[in-house]
Amino acid sequence: NQNVSIPDEAIYQGMRRTEWPGRFQILGENPLVIVDGAHNEDAARRLEENIQTYLQSKPVIGVMGVFKDKVYKKIIEIMKPYLDYVYTIDLPNKERTLDRRELVKALNAQGIGAEDCESVEKALEKAKKSAKDGQAVLVFGSLSYLGEVIRLEVEEKGDKRLLKILKRELSVSTEDIYEISGPLDLTFLMKMYGMSGFDHLKEPFYTPQPVPAVMNE
Repeated sequence: NQNVSIPDEAIYQGMRRTEWPGRFQILGENPLVIVDGAHNEDAARRLEENIQTYLQSKPVIGVMGVFKDKVYKKIIEIMKPYLDYVYTIDLPNKERTLDRRELVKALNAQGIGAEDCESVEKALEKAKKSAKDGQAVLVFGSLSYLGEVIRLEVEEKGDKRLLKILKRELSVSTEDIYEISGPLDLTFLMKMYGMSGFDHLKEPFYTPQPVPAVMNE
């Protein structure tokens, strides 16, 4: 055992930079798309707290899939105040999944409007289209299908060597890579500029200088 002094600031920065994929993870904006693998009562309670804290308890459009051996009725009960409408899907594990039509019935029984969809892609597409101005889309209920929502988009004719590195470092399978024929949405990168600890990577701030000839006119 060694006595190592760790500054409070170091602990704070470490916690601030910690990421937990699939736990209230923001995947897109306009509309805001959030994924959370809340699949039991405790996880649903934590999700509820995040909705209250970060979304000010505003109702969301849900995409939901659950295992039939989970306490899905309790999860629905906890989430009920925050669900405006829900699109249900089947999970990849066909033996354990609660049929999406049965999930619709369970949601309806608690007064929540719902519609079943044959795939995650269609459910997410419908949810994004039905989200009102400023309303978030929440994908939740199980960690098992979040890989179908979290995907890596790359340029269709991009560098294959770079793609190989990304697959290795991000632990992404080939099935989760989507080649896009057109411009990629890189607006999320703007958030990185405001992160502390990387000032040495930023270009010095430049103040445009007026042209003397123009100033004299």
